Amino acid sequence: MTDDGAAEPSRSPTSRDLDVAEELERFTARGREIVLRTGVTADRDEWLDCYNSIFPVDHPGVPEMSKTLWDWKYDPHYSGRREMVVAVEPEAGPRILGAYPSQAFRVWIGGEERHCGHITDLMVRHEERRLGPRPGLFVTLGNTFDARYTGRGTERMPFYYGWPVPAFLMGQKYLNYRICRDWNPIAGAVPLEPRDRSAELEIQILDRDTVESSEFAAEADALWERLKVVEQCAMVRDARWWQWRFARHPLQDYTMIACRERNTGALRGIAVYTVGDHLRANTSFLVDWLVARDDVDAVTSLVAQCEDFTRRDQTGVFATFLSAADPKSLPVQRLGYQVWNSQWFVVFVSFGPDIRMAREHWHFTMGESDLV
Repeated sequence: MTDDGAAEPSRSPTSRDLDVAEELERFTARGREIVLRTGVTADRDEWLDCYNSIFPVDHPGVPEMSKTLWDWKYDPHYSGRREMVVAVEPEAGPRILGAYPSQAFRVWIGGEERHCGHITDLMVRHEERRLGPRPGLFVTLGNTFDARYTGRGTERMPFYYGWPVPAFLMGQKYLNYRICRDWNPIAGAVPLEPRDRSAELEIQILDRDTVESSEFAAEADALWERLKVVEQCAMVRDARWWQWRFARHPLQDYTMIACRERNTGALRGIAVYTVGDHLRANTSFLVDWLVARDDVDAVTSLVAQCEDFTRRDQTGVFATFLSAADPKSLPVQRLGYQVWNSQWFVVFVSFGPDIRMAREHWHFTMGESDLV
């Protein structure tokens, strides 16, 4: 922010932002010079060494991250951005000591397209957590990230979010972390027999080639343009979202579903199904969807198709993550599913938007997470 209180000039992402490190801060600690800078593609191998020395060790169920997953997860081509701060010791390799990374997501908020951050893979090497100014390197990284990427300018994040369960108390005290909503599934056993669905609608299972096609892209873009007008806050679920988030995921097997009018072929909704181990091993999930909140027939058809897959996969439980206050959750609950407690929560860090808006009016699904 300038001295007169005006928003700082916008900064569009350029090749320099993505491929050439921008130094943000430098300090000396324990006789060592430490640099905080933006993360770049060349950091990948050292970044992965840092990650794999922490998460699989602290949480034995977490696998090591591969180069393939990193390339997809922090691909700048989906949003045109890579927004990440790393702490580096230049004289040791350079060696990455910690990172405050985000996946930059395009978001529809307040009637315009902006971008926000999904903060994921926060990390500091065990032996370096108290390094630098008090209370330690995690907070220093967070403050530096906020100064570089967040604020009121149109090229800055109005908010970011995540599931920083181990780091929540530190973030709450020093980085303005606030609990936005509970992360509770709407879940239950599926009916033994297929559910009745409207004869006027039909289901199409989408393979990757179809999702990547120009025909589907035009339909998906049109569906998003039609439905976004009722959303106060939602990730931009146009063709680019479905293609990058699901069709191109290098590890997880997602099944994409289209609901169409039988007579005209018009697209009424899109959903994504998978089987994963989040909170419960071998569970069927409705990961993401885009459908009009009052289109009960399309909602029922999409859920019924996921139920068919659940019976086929013999997982025993079907679940989705929608806020119980979200109107889109009510049709699912009316189909017989209930809210289960998970003891997880979503953290929201705002640089403008009201947290009550995010709690009550954010169209939020598992698609915004990296949990399955």
